[in-house]
Amino acid sequence: MHLNKLIWLGLLTYVVLPAFKTKGRRFSKKLNKIWFDSLAIVMQNVSESSADFMNYGYVTHPNYKIEDIQDTPRNMYLHIATNGNKEDLSQKKLLEIGCGKGAGGVYMKEKASLHDYTGVDLSDEHIKMANEKISTENGIRFIQGDAENLPIADEKFDFVLNIESSHQYPNIIKFYKEVKRVLEAGGQFMYVDFFDANEVEACEKAALDAGLVLKKKDDITKNVCWALEKTSDTKTAKIQKGTPKFVHRFVKEWAGTIDSPLYRMLMERKRHYIHYVYTN
Repeated sequence: MHLNKLIWLGLLTYVVLPAFKTKGRRFSKKLNKIWFDSLAIVMQNVSESSADFMNYGYVTHPNYKIEDIQDTPRNMYLHIATNGNKEDLSQKKLLEIGCGKGAGGVYMKEKASLHDYTGVDLSDEHIKMANEKISTENGIRFIQGDAENLPIADEKFDFVLNIESSHQYPNIIKFYKEVKRVLEAGGQFMYVDFFDANEVEACEKAALDAGLVLKKKDDITKNVCWALEKTSDTKTAKIQKGTPKFVHRFVKEWAGTIDSPLYRMLMERKRHYIHYVYTN
């Protein structure tokens, strides 16, 4: 059932909508929820752990050695959340919007010695998996919720983290306003995503219009491409082994293998992967 749903969503997102020059990105909150609920279940069947981290990864240079397919997405979490080790998160309160299955939050809770971590995700399945797999007794909690209408009180967090998730939000300015609302005065928004070339200026304006103050902007597209190159063979092997051939194109696009349109767009600079730090 979920595989059939994923196939139709893949066709809609990557074939039908582009044919009419309409993006699946920011297209429909309901479609996004169905997509990620279905994807979570399908990828859980492909591999118990290979999709625990759901970002494209980050490495500092092309010769960077990895030991595990999870190394590069872990690097992304650490680099973005700490602003390249420039911010001390020790005993701070962090909210991650778009937490997926919670692997990044658990990693950051331990690595950065957070006081507490809260993860919010639109997908019921992701939150269910997080709560089933991760102990919430040590200052960790997971909540199903909408990034544009967060189930969080005002001024609750020192840091808000959003990694490669906001491109799915239909109303990006509502998201930025919610980030500002839940941040304490002087709090920081640690943010990274990929943007089509014609989206960058509009998204930056929306963040400023919401009242956030830009502290840093860093294009890390090349770092992401290097990471994708290092994990592509392993991802491809898992996809070929665990999914039917006719869905390989859609799953490869999600995974960012080097034969995917996403990787090509990044390499051709038609899409930019940008790291931001905003303050409240």
